[in-house]
Amino acid sequence: MESESENGNGHGTSNEADFGDATTLVIDEETHTSFRRLDQFLSHKLEISRTFIKKLFESGEITAVASVCKLSLSKLPKVGTEIVVQIPPPVDSTALPENIPLDILYEDEDIIAINKRAGMVVHPAPGHARGTLVNALLYRCPDLQGIGGIKRPGIVHRLDIGTTGAMVVAKNARAHEEMVLLFSSHRIEKIYEAVVITTKNSGERIAGSGSFCSRIGRHPSNRLKMAVIEAKDKGKEAITHYKVIKELCSCLYHLQLRIETGRTHQIRVHLSSHLRTPIVMDPLYARPSDHLIKMPMDFREILQNYEYPLLHSRSIAFIHPISGKELKIVAPYPEIFNQVLSK
Repeated sequence: MESESENGNGHGTSNEADFGDATTLVIDEETHTSFRRLDQFLSHKLEISRTFIKKLFESGEITAVASVCKLSLSKLPKVGTEIVVQIPPPVDSTALPENIPLDILYEDEDIIAINKRAGMVVHPAPGHARGTLVNALLYRCPDLQGIGGIKRPGIVHRLDIGTTGAMVVAKNARAHEEMVLLFSSHRIEKIYEAVVITTKNSGERIAGSGSFCSRIGRHPSNRLKMAVIEAKDKGKEAITHYKVIKELCSCLYHLQLRIETGRTHQIRVHLSSHLRTPIVMDPLYARPSDHLIKMPMDFREILQNYEYPLLHSRSIAFIHPISGKELKIVAPYPEIFNQVLSK
């Protein structure tokens, strides 16, 4: 996911619910501050559509633990209520082509690179059966079907639903195999940019650059999150390098991030845990409502209705898997980034 996984196909997973398992979410005071409806809260946390949430609710897959109150999607239950969501496993079916516009950054006979927009899911899954990047790619590249599997044809890495920017897809079997090897052997340079908000004491500034190396694994109490793991025999090693591009105001910073690995939520975990600067508006590793209160009014006006972390896959550089030439794919900023960075 971040992406957000930062990269995937075995090297990281997206921030989607694990289908076929039950997810438990607790309603707390922050929930009541940030959301008015139960379906909004569940859709945001699980990253599935409100339409699919409604179907789950009507089929009895959304319940409250030890609660005598009747649940309603139109309002939030009281603080402390535990909500259990049972998401059925995905149906094994072939994705269908859809005429969805794509922002193409590069394309040849073997690979295609796109600038993914926020809100676009990479491949079909429960709650996102249509309108995904894979659906759009199948329309543009009909021969993609079956390359690397029917569920995720051509996909060699992934980005989270909210992460924007550069993403590369293989267009044939040979390119797919070679691109997977490039990712797994860390021979691809991945540069991200993010706007973060400091949780440090007032006046305490972020160091200009730094690196983090720690093990990342599943969070011990929140299965939707990842966390830094102290045990050396658990989790997977994750390495992130950062540098400050610009201090936007006393609490907001524009960072460049280079990842050597691509663990699930690597950037989000490292920034929130090690640097104590979560990505602004990240609903999973921070509290967007706190961010809005802390930031100056001109930034608040831009971000108050934005629902995704400000994380952008700025560039991907690698040796072309077939031609052998050096490639660097650079993705322009989305408009929300331009607005924030221009302040």
